[in-house]
Parts: sequence; C-alpha cells; structure tokens
Amino acid sequence: MKIVFDLIIMYVIMAGAYTFGKQALVYSDPFFFTAVRYIPSGIIFITGAYFLNKKEFVFKPKTMSLFIGMSFFYFLMDALRCVSLKHIPSSHAALMSVLSPFIAALIAFCFFKEKFPLKKCFALVLGFFGVLPLIIESISNSTDGFSCYNLLSGYVTMFMSTVSAVLVAFLYKRLLASYSVYFILGIGVFFGGLMSLAISLLIETWNPVPIENIALIAPTILFVFITHNLIAQPLYGYLLKKYPVTLVTFSTLITPVTSAALSYFIYGQVIGCTFFFSLITLMVAFFLFYHEEKKEGLIH
Repeated sequence: MKIVFDLIIMYVIMAGAYTFGKQALVYSDPFFFTAVRYIPSGIIFITGAYFLNKKEFVFKPKTMSLFIGMSFFYFLMDALRCVSLKHIPSSHAALMSVLSPFIAALIAFCFFKEKFPLKKCFALVLGFFGVLPLIIESISNSTDGFSCYNLLSGYVTMFMSTVSAVLVAFLYKRLLASYSVYFILGIGVFFGGLMSLAISLLIETWNPVPIENIALIAPTILFVFITHNLIAQPLYGYLLKKYPVTLVTFSTLITPVTSAALSYFIYGQVIGCTFFFSLITLMVAFFLFYHEEKKEGLIH
C-alpha cells in the first residue's frame, strides 16, 4: 500500500503543476516560468547533495553525455508543457501526459530491442487514438485559423513534452547507478533552467521581467515551485530508483483526473463528455498494456 500511496501523492502534486501552472502562465511567459523555478531548485538540490554526502559528491566524466541529454530533455519537458498550457486546457495537457507508458514501451522496443507482442501493439494504438477525439473536438470548436493553429501547436508541444519526460526517466534511471537523486536532479534542472533562461532572454519581453502583475501571481508561482519542484520531482527520482520506469508511469491516470477536478471546482473549467470518453479509452488501453507487462514479468 505504501507504493500506491507514494505514487498517488506524487501524481496529485503533478496535477497541481498543470492546473495552477496554467493560471500562472496567464501572467507569465512560459520559458521564464520554467527558468524561475528550475534554477533555484537546482541550486537547492545540488547544495543538499553536497551536505548530505560529501564523499560521493564527485562528478564522473564518463557520465557527462547522460547529464547533457537529461538537462536538455528536462528543459524541453517543462518548457514545452508551459508553452502548451498557454493554448490548451490543463486537463487536456494532463490527459496527454498519460501517453508516457506507451511512449516508454515504444522507445524500449525501438532502441533496447524489447519484445512488443500483438496485445501491446493494440493497447498502444488504442492509447494514441484515445486522445484524438479530444484534440479533434477542441480544434473543430475554434473560431478562426489563428486559434486553430494555437490549439494544434499546443497539443503538439504537449506530446513533445511527454516524449521528453520519458527520455528523462530513462536517462535518470541510468544515472542512479552512479549518483544520488538530489545530485542528478540538481544538475538536470539547474542546467535545464539555464537553457530556458537563455531562450527567454532571446524571445520573451523583459520589462523588467516577463511577468505581468507580479504581486498577484507570485504566490501561485511559489506554490508550484514548492509542491512540484521541491517535493514531487525528488519523490519521482526515489520511485525511479526503486521501481521500473513502466511501473512508475502506470499511475499517470491519477494526474488528468485530479487536474480536471481541480480545474472544475477551483476555476470553473467545463469538462466535456469527450474528455471522459478519452479517459475511459486510455483506461482500457492501460488495462491491456498492464496485463501484458505483468505477464512478461516487467511489473510485480
């Protein structure tokens, strides 16, 4: 039960990053929003890693490529999610994040030569097609070509964010053999934050910073920073350290359900029937996929 409780806590907090993050992004530009959370949290984690275990605070040059890749995908994961949330509902973005187990399995099949039986293929196709009605309905309801383009780009960037999150998980898992959770996380988010800051300086308007009404939105940014960056991200690392990537990603269905509930009760966002259809379709795909993973001994 402890495993389930840990996963529930983590994904409930992750849901808050979608719901409250979208509200923060009404007044903040996306790349700056990533940088302003990632850079200080990276410094906190690196400092913590140093004082918790000074003897193991040693960088190994052979892992540099892994850290570069993880920092880059950390940047893409959060920054692209923020770009997406500027255009699509938070519940839709959270639902698309549920595709992560299927993407993880597809990457494992393509690059690590893992088996991919027919039932898994069917679950994969069902999972991807499950979110299509949501996207089609949202775009078809757009009033003009510009809003249609914004919505489509929002869904595409959210998909890219989800792929980046899966790649972070694979790289994270490899680095856990040599480093602590806090050291890996600190390096990844700090340099990911610097990448986002560089993009922000290039394309976002600084006057003096890319935030409107700082006094109003600062508490929301601080809330997301504490819950998502300082609590959920280290918890995710510890879960990855103990369990397979597929097992950790299988609880992602908690995120869209929680995000939809928060959006409805706090901000009055309408949750349509298509959202629930997509959610149920993904649940069926999850069940088929989970059954096959368990049969193969990948989940215990």
